[in-house]
Amino acid sequence: MKIYSRITSLVLAVILTLPTAFAAGAGTGEAVYSHTVELQSGFYYKNEISFNSSGNRVESYKLDLRAGSEIKPIVLSADKIMNAMYIDEVTAFANDLGYTVFGAVNADFFSMQTCVPLGIVIENGIYKSSPSLNNALIFTDEGAAVVEKAAVQMRFSNSRSGQELILNDLNKARHEQFGIYVFTSAYSETTETFTEGWAVRCKIKSGEMRIGTSLELEVTEIVEKGMNFTIVDDELILSASLAGTIPEGYKDFAVGDLLTLDVEAEDERLASAKWATGCGDILVSEGELTDDKTWDSALFGLNPRTAVGIREDGTIITYTVDGRNSAHSVGARMSDVAKDLIDEGCVTVVNLDGGGSTAVNVKLAGYDAAKTVDEPSSIRRCSTYILFVSEKKPSGVSSKQFLAEDGAFVLSGAKTTLRYFFTDELLNKTADGQNVSAVAPSTAGAFKAPNGGIVYVVSPEECDIEIINADIDKTASLTDMESGSSVQLSVCARKLGRDVLFDSDGVVYTASGCAQADESGLVTVIGGAGDSGSVTVALADFSKTLNVNIPLHFEDTRSHWSKEFIESIYREGIVNGYPDGDFHPDDTMTRGNFALMLYRAMGSESVSGDAPFADVTPDVYYHDAVLWAKTTGCLVIRDETNYEPNADISREEAFTMLARALKLKSTDLSALNAFADSDEISEFALDSVAALVERGIVAGSGGTVFPKNTITRGEMSKIISLAMFRK
Repeated sequence: MKIYSRITSLVLAVILTLPTAFAAGAGTGEAVYSHTVELQSGFYYKNEISFNSSGNRVESYKLDLRAGSEIKPIVLSADKIMNAMYIDEVTAFANDLGYTVFGAVNADFFSMQTCVPLGIVIENGIYKSSPSLNNALIFTDEGAAVVEKAAVQMRFSNSRSGQELILNDLNKARHEQFGIYVFTSAYSETTETFTEGWAVRCKIKSGEMRIGTSLELEVTEIVEKGMNFTIVDDELILSASLAGTIPEGYKDFAVGDLLTLDVEAEDERLASAKWATGCGDILVSEGELTDDKTWDSALFGLNPRTAVGIREDGTIITYTVDGRNSAHSVGARMSDVAKDLIDEGCVTVVNLDGGGSTAVNVKLAGYDAAKTVDEPSSIRRCSTYILFVSEKKPSGVSSKQFLAEDGAFVLSGAKTTLRYFFTDELLNKTADGQNVSAVAPSTAGAFKAPNGGIVYVVSPEECDIEIINADIDKTASLTDMESGSSVQLSVCARKLGRDVLFDSDGVVYTASGCAQADESGLVTVIGGAGDSGSVTVALADFSKTLNVNIPLHFEDTRSHWSKEFIESIYREGIVNGYPDGDFHPDDTMTRGNFALMLYRAMGSESVSGDAPFADVTPDVYYHDAVLWAKTTGCLVIRDETNYEPNADISREEAFTMLARALKLKSTDLSALNAFADSDEISEFALDSVAALVERGIVAGSGGTVFPKNTITRGEMSKIISLAMFRK
């Protein structure tokens, strides 16, 4: 089927607006994002983001199987009980078995040393590992159910001796201090026993290892002492440690003995189970939370979680929550998970392995196979998985159309290209479809896309929009750019940790002054030192201007100790050089000029009225600065009539004005003890000088602070830079 791609311009505003129906989770919080996809008829994948009662982000994933769906839940424990697999590996393994996997989650707890699951394993009716009195999650033709403290017995009857032997442990790691274990080829290639023990090898003459059935066996070999016995298909081995409680159990058998093995379960539902996995605590029973005093203590903290809920009709929903990553998802308490599943209509909820084991795979449209959609806190092999599968074979014939951006955020008012493709009935991509160039409406909400699928329109105010320096992939800054240099700009929008989509060719870059910008956002700086300009970046209703400046390098400060401080306050527009292009850092400061520098540093707040000094008239350039300093209480005056603006300002006067402007004060003057001339500091300046010393703004020189000396332009630059602009 050949599909020709073309662009059609449409406006999303004319498309039907959908109600934003986000799930209200009683546990993890009301969802601020919820998107559901029907992967196959009656089988749904739902991704949600919420914020818990503490305001922490929580991201979760649900696989929801409804009645009548052709999708079936199965359980796989890798190719062997001992061979744990990553979730991608078990998905591929299931595909190799002829299934198409549409979803998968980790299941039972297991030993980190042996990888053997703690509970039961039944695969396609074959009993592969014993429950060890753990709870069991079973899948029958009638639906899912939980068997509490599941128990299965293996009754061996010896036709020769008439003796009966009842055993419980099938395909579990042999414990050296306990009884007899049963091994089949489902366990591993060997018994994986590395201490001395005995073994009775039996050939399976008829029957299969199924609960509620019988097998006929013949003893073919007895090993009185050995280790790590080989297991082949159609054989069964009984084994115990020589150091255990039954060191001579092999004596009850002889080669040629005919045995009948009856596999019996206390709960008859286990006999009808086609698939089963062990599970943890029962969190919800008959629609109500169980007593949490009976729960494992590990369920009460915030962690990655996996659980299964069962509805009254036997249909199930798996629920996984990411965790251990505060920027993405903090995790959940199991009580919260249970409450959320009650909200989903579940009457029974059980805990599955969580933490680093939590993982979920989903086959979304266009995927060749199910892929991991969550962000696991660690990449871990697990012993058992629940998989949702179809037994249909792919046809390769296009039958459905999907939106590649389904569920994505798009920016209001911006043009966004939506890409479509075709799949067969099993969601395998068959052909590209027609692309649609759509302008998102100004109204936020969920919208049907033109040819199907849903997108979520968000306004600039609802998302974080950054202008990026694409050369280094960091937030762009165009200050201190050298003439002739260039920066490639781009725009990035994010909401709830996800990209907000828009077409980059809809971004408009407008430059002025010493900046030039092309259509792609490549900004080039031209001009000389001290020139400035700007670049305005506009996208739909968003606009931001970046200031551009070329640093002014004063020749006489090139090797001066205060150079970095002078450059710092120059960039902030606080100081200028002299007409000769120099800064004169060792020149002294007048009281009027210092007031002006401080006024600029504090933001040049608008003032009105006249300064109350006879020698500060309204026409002088420092008038507003002096008036501001007097009004805010930071001015140091020598008398009430005159300010003496043309007199040099002392270091202690400058320190005091700066500290007062910043509202810095110290009641502990001990910091001044470091200076031999501290007794020369005037009473009015003591607390201010101490405050600046404590903050590293004033350091003195050679153990002296020179309070009466006139402050220089370089010294002024240092204290203002450190106080206002230190990073």
